[in-house]
Amino acid sequence: MHLGIGLPMAGAWATPENQLRVARAAEDLGYHSLWVFQRLLYAVNPQNDYPPLPGQPWPKAFERVMDPIVSLWDIAALIPIIDEAGGRWTTVSGASDLNADSFVCTNGLLHDAVLAALA
Repeated sequence: MHLGIGLPMAGAWATPENQLRVARAAEDLGYHSLWVFQRLLYAVNPQNDYPPLPGQPWPKAFERVMDPIVSLWDIAALIPIIDEAGGRWTTVSGASDLNADSFVCTNGLLHDAVLAALA
């Protein structure tokens, strides 16, 4: 049997940091897959009850939902893929810091030129 786990996708706990933490823990625990929501939108004035709980309003947490595609990309093992493909990744300042807020990824050959252009 294969078991999966859902990433935090809605509400205040749905942050990229928490998604990465849950994804790493799921991998360490041997889970088979990760699950995400299939929607991004929340009705301003919902006209129906929350389907899983008839008579109940939609949960407030659903007012803030992470993009499911971006979430999966964020937790994917991109660094080994970039490295194996001959690419190069760093921060804008040229550091190889996995805890940075953003990255620059190139085919490797153009990396220094791209960093210079961004400076």
